[in-house]
Amino acid sequence: KVDRGGHLHLEDLSTEMDGGAAVDVIAVTQGTASTIRCLIAGAKSASPAAYGGDGVFLANQSALVAKDTVFQGNQGAGIHVTSGARAKIEACTFKENGDAGFLVAQSGTGTILGSEFIGNGLVGVYLSNQGSVEIEDTAFRGHGVAGVQSEGSSEGRLKRCRFTETDGHGVQGLETTKLWIQASKFTGCGGFGLEASSKAEVHLKDCEFSANTRGGV
Repeated sequence: KVDRGGHLHLEDLSTEMDGGAAVDVIAVTQGTASTIRCLIAGAKSASPAAYGGDGVFLANQSALVAKDTVFQGNQGAGIHVTSGARAKIEACTFKENGDAGFLVAQSGTGTILGSEFIGNGLVGVYLSNQGSVEIEDTAFRGHGVAGVQSEGSSEGRLKRCRFTETDGHGVQGLETTKLWIQASKFTGCGGFGLEASSKAEVHLKDCEFSANTRGGV
């Protein structure tokens, strides 16, 4: 746990939980953290329906910078950003996390560059409660509900992203969310390439849709 203005730096390190009580691998409640070439894996939640069990949990305007790091097999989210915290992610992999690869809520913010989301249980990136994210040059494959799902007055800006072979939609916008999607490709999604409903506002530019089961948009 990082608190009271502390800083944690991890480099070339594997941190994997093995059994035991419900816990996040790393919790930053008031401070900063950075990772380079690490594995963050195996966080446990109290129950399948409970919050917690995140690879990295950030709150209270804390900050994370992660590069070349794998977030895998955490029962909650690979990274959970909330309460005004912020995260910058570069060349990272989010794989087989139970709820989401990257979760942003309650005015949290995120920047994701050149990363990959593979087979996370529900969604690759989830936005809610005025969370915001910018995603560039990132690939999404094989998620249960959507590659990116946004709701609750959240905002997302996606550029040069690829959505392929998701079980659900490529991108799903709900409940007054706003999304700007540019130069992105949606191929072979199990639902729509893009679904927008419940007063969601979506702006598309130079995007391609092909072979999505329920349609492009």
